[in-house]
Amino acid sequence: MNKTLYRPFLAAHQKIRPLAATLVEAAAEQGATLEELEIAADMALNAYRDAMDRSAVPLAEFEGEAKAALDSI
Repeated sequence: MNKTLYRPFLAAHQKIRPLAATLVEAAAEQGATLEELEIAADMALNAYRDAMDRSAVPLAEFEGEAKAALDSI
């Protein structure tokens, strides 16, 4: 992992580190492989993109739509 690549993002966006920690924790609890984590993260990201169409509104506003998009797969 190139830590220097992430430092500017971590400084500018305080939610990144806890979000990443939550992803790691959830993957560990599920016993996920790296491939499964990558696919799940990509699915979640695309579900939110579909739900919010890149709006500046916080993701929480689109949680229901994102979950529906995942359920439709």
